[in-house]
Amino acid sequence: MHSRVGRLTPLVYKSLPSFINGVRENPPSYKWQLSFFSEEDFLKRNSPNRLVIGWISLEPERKRRGPPTIDPATFLPNPHFEEFLHLCISQNIHLSPDHVRLAAEQKNGWMHVADERNPPSARRIPEPNDIFGTVEIKNGFMIANSYQKMPIHQIVTRHG
Repeated sequence: MHSRVGRLTPLVYKSLPSFINGVRENPPSYKWQLSFFSEEDFLKRNSPNRLVIGWISLEPERKRRGPPTIDPATFLPNPHFEEFLHLCISQNIHLSPDHVRLAAEQKNGWMHVADERNPPSARRIPEPNDIFGTVEIKNGFMIANSYQKMPIHQIVTRHG
């Protein structure tokens, strides 16, 4: 059995070397920072490194202005964000009504926690790179501190 994590706020693209001091400069050949937070939000936060989802490289053949295309070939994930993402999931998965319901239905075993970009057919599991991680279920309840991240989860895939 698997579950889904809900959609978040719109993405913010910034074509700056960095939002503020303390955020590592964009890697070479990567121009765009990708985040759910505005520049104003960055100024209010203590740990801005983990608020950058990743970087998007320049597309040499690009003719239009505006945010670039996001795909696996142009995206470089930020390991600080990925660590923060898994920390948030592990500390809050038990608060999600959908996950509580799915755990009660499953009774025992491991429940996949997946993103929503490529929903599987009914009663099928998502593709491995769409699964954030798994959480252990016993007697219909999620076991505290049992969340394990999926090492091959990808922030960006061909599905989004």
